[in-house]
Amino acid sequence: ELLREYENFCQVDMKYSPRTTSKNLQLIRKFFEWLRLHGDVKINKVQKEHVRLFLREVRSNYMYAQYLKSLRSFYRDFLGMPWVVEGFKYPPQAVKIRSLPSKKELQAFYHALSRIKDRALFLMYATSGLRRSEVLNLRKSDIDWSMRMIAPNHVSRTKRSYVSFFNDECERDLREYLESRRDDSDKLFRYSTAETDKLWAEARKKTGLNITPQILRIWFCQTMGELGVPDRYIDAMCGRIPKSVLARHYSDFSPKRLKQIYDKAGLKILS
Repeated sequence: ELLREYENFCQVDMKYSPRTTSKNLQLIRKFFEWLRLHGDVKINKVQKEHVRLFLREVRSNYMYAQYLKSLRSFYRDFLGMPWVVEGFKYPPQAVKIRSLPSKKELQAFYHALSRIKDRALFLMYATSGLRRSEVLNLRKSDIDWSMRMIAPNHVSRTKRSYVSFFNDECERDLREYLESRRDDSDKLFRYSTAETDKLWAEARKKTGLNITPQILRIWFCQTMGELGVPDRYIDAMCGRIPKSVLARHYSDFSPKRLKQIYDKAGLKILS
């Protein structure tokens, strides 16, 4: 019953995404299991020392941070017991040195994708710089074909979107994919999470290349910079510009202006 109330709290009060809500519930359940195995401590009787002993057993810095976020959400925000989690610090994150794929490697990965649906998805990530969830949540109505512009309706507590674009290569595959569809759904891409995980895994196995939607987002930013696009415009296309800045400097970030900058860069994947 308490977890159901917490789920509603995450969805309604905190406006967490379904993914974040699910992750929090999963991690809190694991903490409850730990409590049962260590003296069957009542949930509302937990003390800071219990959290300390639990986190001491978490070996991964990444998982430590994930558990701490969920515990803060549950005890501080939901139950109003901030003293249970106060004072704990997030572990330092190691800097990841990523080796980005070359254009030839992107082409090899693209050709390893057997379906037009998958190739269109790949090019959408590579030429727009959008986040994984943003692309998968796109609606047909989010696309302005006259400008090859995307206006994703994606707002969360930590991430926002503005507008981005896709190139003519992506447009060709996307139109072919949509023409092959035999449904009335407004979703631009119809995938389950398991299906997308499988398609990326299979292409990685075929090519030996570690390419993911996140890698393609980073590649987009790096390549657009190399093509002469200033960072502030790359940030706008990737949804990293605060709304307050957009409001004050709209003329600099208008869709028409961004479209001109995008087209001038001449981003290509297959040629």
